[in-house]
Amino acid sequence: DPYGDSHAGYAAYYAEEHGATSATAFVTGLAAVLFLWAVGRIAGVVAGGRDARAGLHRLAIFGAGVLFATALISAAAADVAMSNAVNTVDGFEPDAQVAIALDLVADSFYIVGMLAAGALAWAVAVAGRQSGRLSGWMAWAGFVLAPLAAFGWELLLLPLALALVWLVAVSMMTMTSTAD
Repeated sequence: DPYGDSHAGYAAYYAEEHGATSATAFVTGLAAVLFLWAVGRIAGVVAGGRDARAGLHRLAIFGAGVLFATALISAAAADVAMSNAVNTVDGFEPDAQVAIALDLVADSFYIVGMLAAGALAWAVAVAGRQSGRLSGWMAWAGFVLAPLAAFGWELLLLPLALALVWLVAVSMMTMTSTAD
């Protein structure tokens, strides 16, 4: 810890990081909106059909996408909370234990996000396989990536990155398809 356990040390750290954490929170919120648009498109095209099964698939895909976006926005908010307090509240003295607690809250939201990413990959793979809208290899790639993405936090986030690349590939594929 380069700043020690003093209030002044933590205040200096969070004052320095305010711009970066605020920018990260803003970009995360913007990315979440675009992500949900893409997930809605994927759900509409990949699930296919108008029957009850297709409706459940769309609900599972969009629900997992909303949970993923919500978890990441919540994590970003927890990350920026202390920095905002230091920079906006006169006389605020950050406490080391509160700073650590907020960091753990952010980590917890990130872990929920990883689980949601795994659920999203699984829901897209199941819907695409059952509707025939995803090729066999593309669906199986999703089945393999889903449990790995759920544990991405422990595996240096590589499986999560691969699952998101897979979702981008599925999204690109849906741009040339039409929903029923």
